[in-house]
Amino acid sequence: MNHDRFEELLGRLVDDELTTGEQAELIQLVEEDPARLGEIRNQLELSELIALSEDELKGSHSFLTSLQHRIENDPFVTGVHTAIHSGKPLRKKTSVLPWMIAMAAIFALLVTSIFLFQSSREPVIAELTEVEGSFQWIDPNGLVIGALEDGQAFTSGTLESLTPDGMAKLKFHDGSWIQIWGKTSLSITANPQKILHLRYGNAWIFANRQPKEHPLIVHTPEADLEVLGTHFKVLVNHSQTNLLVRKGLVRLTRNADGAQVDVPAMHRVLSSTETNDSLTVIPQARPVVFWKSNLPKDVTGGRWRSEMHALREEVRAATDKGEMSEEEARRLLESRAKDLLEDKGSLYATRVKRDPATRKGLSYMASLSVLLSQAGPTFLVDGSRFVVQGEVQTPTEIMVGFCALDSGNPSGGRYYFRRKVAGKFELEIPISEFQFWGQNFRRSSPVGKELVQWWSSTDSQEANLMISGLELLAPDK
Repeated sequence: MNHDRFEELLGRLVDDELTTGEQAELIQLVEEDPARLGEIRNQLELSELIALSEDELKGSHSFLTSLQHRIENDPFVTGVHTAIHSGKPLRKKTSVLPWMIAMAAIFALLVTSIFLFQSSREPVIAELTEVEGSFQWIDPNGLVIGALEDGQAFTSGTLESLTPDGMAKLKFHDGSWIQIWGKTSLSITANPQKILHLRYGNAWIFANRQPKEHPLIVHTPEADLEVLGTHFKVLVNHSQTNLLVRKGLVRLTRNADGAQVDVPAMHRVLSSTETNDSLTVIPQARPVVFWKSNLPKDVTGGRWRSEMHALREEVRAATDKGEMSEEEARRLLESRAKDLLEDKGSLYATRVKRDPATRKGLSYMASLSVLLSQAGPTFLVDGSRFVVQGEVQTPTEIMVGFCALDSGNPSGGRYYFRRKVAGKFELEIPISEFQFWGQNFRRSSPVGKELVQWWSSTDSQEANLMISGLELLAPDK
């Protein structure tokens, strides 16, 4: 109980909502467990500094002024200063505690000043022009900025999405841009050569003509990509790098053995850590207006549970309860093995954190990539509709949504649909019923856009949302 109360008071301290009585209560809790002082220091150094650090992009002077004002005027820290200047402790037995907290505040200011000095030496290389969903930025010093807005300027660092339903776009000074969507981690540097590290996820890259001596390099866990100027998509998932070139030419070098291949416009290649077969460049298939999920290959978020795995879990539970002997379990598995396959099963939603700056906003989500198994682009047209099959354990409202990109343009959008479901369900949803989600992307209809990502979510953990099938149907003739 004391720990929960401490967490509550600590949150109120950070939010400037601590009353005089709560200040005394917080001090008493720290006296009972001195280790809690470290948590206070961490919040002063991290939570507050992360929020203030966003203002640093507008000027280091305003950042330092804001930080010093925050420390000097914090009710808790003010009480410490009063005790120091009066020569009296806040409590008879806490003469050391105020000094420690004051030193933590001073240390926080010192750390921040050093960070700003280091950051000011790095040039701004990109601007976040659009962001929708839950993202965070990690700078080279390890500082995490958890509330991102359009127009933020960045030095080198890492942009990470925390949920599969987000979209964001970075633009370099030379007009090159990168759009990411789904669960993605992308690091950027440009001094002067642009070097990207796509650790996982999806990136759509439009690179203007680069200096011949400084080509754009994209590193993935499976391969290195080199390009002077082109338009292409890169997908990293399931130990694979999937390169799809729209315009120009990209050279792919496989990390495992150094094998190289040049990929021209309207072609694709797959590089995997699971095989050393020859790299094969194949033409992209013609655009289509229909798609059917290929579970589990398309999964980008959630927990895949194959039919065989589900049977093993049921048998294990039965043997643990004594309802079945080990020999009976073995015979049952052998008899059912022919009928159950590892690539047949269901996708269960798992927990994601929508707000990177707080512990709030938990959701349970399953997501699929449309590009991983589709040979060509899939476009949304008038009359398109999704068919979603699944099951929930308790009645709940679910969200069904998708990301779609404008073909050839550095923009896109997210669209969603809500419906209350119970038990096993099958929904047929025309795309005309999906609503535009977000304020920063250009508001428009999904018609004519390329479908790249799909997800379903619920706020209810008890619902145990499961997706067993998904399909995009072409318009009726």
